[in-house]
Amino acid sequence: MNSAEYAKYIIDRAKNLEKFTISRVLPSGFRLHGTAPFDLQIKKGHIHCEVYAVSQQEADTMVDQYLQEHNDG
Repeated sequence: MNSAEYAKYIIDRAKNLEKFTISRVLPSGFRLHGTAPFDLQIKKGHIHCEVYAVSQQEADTMVDQYLQEHNDG
């Protein structure tokens, strides 16, 4: 992919971003450290994340990866 194609890909992706709200049960080993790549709230044993992605599947994957990377259990 040359630079012009890559620029078009980035612009098209930005135009198609949507905001998704993803909720998960908070894993028992979850440790919040550093900056989160999206807005999140933790309430009553659940984590609620507002994620910008091009699809629901991509948003789910982003949250699941983040939770897995921050699970010390």
